[in-house]
Amino acid sequence: MTWVLGIDCAGGACSVAVVSDGQPIAARDEAMERGQAALLLPMIKDVLAAAKLELDAIDLIAVTVGPGSFTGVRIGLAAARGLALGAGLPLIGVTCFDAVANIYPQRPLAIALESKRAELFLQIHAATAGEAALVPPEAWDAFIPSGPIHLAGDGAGRLMASVTRTDIVLADPPAVSLATAAARVGAGLWTPGTVPPRPLPLYLRAPDTTASKKIPPVIR
Repeated sequence: MTWVLGIDCAGGACSVAVVSDGQPIAARDEAMERGQAALLLPMIKDVLAAAKLELDAIDLIAVTVGPGSFTGVRIGLAAARGLALGAGLPLIGVTCFDAVANIYPQRPLAIALESKRAELFLQIHAATAGEAALVPPEAWDAFIPSGPIHLAGDGAGRLMASVTRTDIVLADPPAVSLATAAARVGAGLWTPGTVPPRPLPLYLRAPDTTASKKIPPVIR
């Protein structure tokens, strides 16, 4: 039995989950645009307590690495890395695209993630995952391949309202959080006894502003 702690702050929520062999044991998911730094560690403590586990009983930590909010990605990575270093646990990064793809079995699947600007982060999952890109509204139709396709992600509603295609099906709301999905994906990528590559943020666009003292440095 493998115990995985999943963490996600990359999008419009802060979520934490403990997953064992693909099944969520305890989870918490709070919709929020700001304030993840103050809420994340207490959420992790609460979820571990709900699962009746101490951190040293966890086998792996999985964290979403984006694309999404610059600050949210940094907060999630910094917290996950601090916990992993302190407890001597392996840490693995999971893209938000792969986490969403884990939630939805339909293929082909177009995943649209919010950038908080006019553009959307897009990726197509069919037999394999396509290239991820930051796509402006005028190119959304062309980015999605022809033929019936399902659409998911926190930017799916905005894309669906803008495209002229009639062969795109909007997927149901997610049944689990990105933290749960990230834990599942991370467990599948990890070989017990090995040290995964250090997770790096996936941004797909340049920062809106230069770094300030209030924003933690990007983890490299």
